[in-house]
Amino acid sequence: MNVRPATEADSRLVFDWRNDPVTISTFRTGRVEWDGHSKWFPVQLSKDGTVCLIGEHDGKPCGVIWFHKNRSGVWETSVNLAPEFRGKKLSVPLLNTSLEWMRVHKSAEHFSTEIKNDNLPSIKMFEHCGYLFVFQSPDFGAYYAAPPQ
Repeated sequence: MNVRPATEADSRLVFDWRNDPVTISTFRTGRVEWDGHSKWFPVQLSKDGTVCLIGEHDGKPCGVIWFHKNRSGVWETSVNLAPEFRGKKLSVPLLNTSLEWMRVHKSAEHFSTEIKNDNLPSIKMFEHCGYLFVFQSPDFGAYYAAPPQ
């Protein structure tokens, strides 16, 4: 598993993955439109507190991982595995490789995520990668990962 920073050339791929029905079911918001996404994506890539990584398996893009640094310095994490790569046991290596990339390239130590309560595959993936359940909010659980010991 490799990860690389996303480029504007990845915009359509990320858009298509984001609008997959399974992905939509795990987000707070529904489908996104191309016009909005095509303007939003390059802005996100240029932000200092945002990192977008593309995972690659056997040289093929297999998922996207977003990190957004919040005001307290914690990197909020979001993972979306490409539909054709689901069920192939790639999510944990993808997230672990991305976390290591962030530690090396951004000196990141603290990570968080919010996961919809019924999204058991994501809960298992994040917990396997060291995220711990912190608190419950309506429909979502909050998870946190501290620096490795």
